[in-house]
Amino acid sequence: MAGHEIAYSKDVLAWASSLTGGSNLRVVRLGSGRPVFKYEDEEKNSVIIKFYGEDGVEEAEEFRRMHKEFVSISMLRDSGLDRPPHRIVEAFGERADLGFGLAEEEVRGWQLSRLLIDAAKQGRDISRPVGAVGELLAKVHFARKGDSNWWVPDWKKRIKEALSPNKRVAELAGLAKQWVEYFPLPLPIVPLHGDPNPTNLIWEGDGITAIDLQMFHYGYPVEDLGEVAAELRHFFAQYAGNPWLSERYINLLYSRYSESSGLDFGVLTDFNPFYMGLWELAISSNPWLPPARRAWLVEEAERCWKYGLQRIGR
Repeated sequence: MAGHEIAYSKDVLAWASSLTGGSNLRVVRLGSGRPVFKYEDEEKNSVIIKFYGEDGVEEAEEFRRMHKEFVSISMLRDSGLDRPPHRIVEAFGERADLGFGLAEEEVRGWQLSRLLIDAAKQGRDISRPVGAVGELLAKVHFARKGDSNWWVPDWKKRIKEALSPNKRVAELAGLAKQWVEYFPLPLPIVPLHGDPNPTNLIWEGDGITAIDLQMFHYGYPVEDLGEVAAELRHFFAQYAGNPWLSERYINLLYSRYSESSGLDFGVLTDFNPFYMGLWELAISSNPWLPPARRAWLVEEAERCWKYGLQRIGR
């Protein structure tokens, strides 16, 4: 049964009702990717259910993906990330028999993406939420590890995937090769959120909550930090026309992270350009971006990699 069909099935509605405590649920689909639905009762109690059953893979893999997110959330929350000001979304349960559904709370607040647009367009200060992101990631990265390391990325493969949509593969591949020579990095392997983009970080007014842990894995801390930094640069370039306005916030992100984690600010920022550039290449592959914006992201990634190599003495 397709995700959009099972989402309205009697069994799923009964499951959602048991979680909200109400009936006569209103059902709303969220986004256009994997089927994700919001179920809300007459008292505005709600639950979000994400269905992994339409991933186009074998059932064993659908179960693995669903269960990985559920276990990852549980591990992080058990490690103390279950309350403000830095927390992970709560997962209520998983049902392999119902479209491989994962039920989570609805986090009500402002997506960091919305705050970034306001900051870029209206000059609003977002130091508090950006600083809170650095503190949250430090707590995620040094949470108690689970029983198994889900996976550590093959960076040569990730680089190849990032470069493949671009016409300037040869030039960028040469720079990437120089970066790979530095692996392994002088940093610990830690649990990572895996996709801390601004839509997955919710500011609730007194703290930050991370949602969407489906890409949770293990790796270097600068992977998560580099994605946030790349998004900060991209948002200010797109909505303010000046990417350098992001610098104060990127510096704040890293300084707050360094203070919270105890990792050296200089070492972290030495390797930020590699991950920041890699994520800028990833952002550039989004087909809905205008061609000029995508081209700028590729150029910015190249500048980032060149600057970083100069910084570390290459």
